[in-house]
Amino acid sequence: IEGGAENGVDVAGGDVLLGDCKRDACAEAVVQCLENKSCVDLEFSLVSNEDTALTNDGWSSAFTSM
Repeated sequence: IEGGAENGVDVAGGDVLLGDCKRDACAEAVVQCLENKSCVDLEFSLVSNEDTALTNDGWSSAFTSM
């Protein structure tokens, strides 16, 4: 995956995604999860992709849809 913090991620509930996740994307997921009440007791997986990085609203949507 080319690029830096501007790259996006695929997020899914449970341990279902297979692939690599960039460190900055993983760190952002941790921070977003700690700040989002809908992430309580939530198990999710993520992999980096070439899309645009998720916004705060994008992370909230991803967590609430699981």
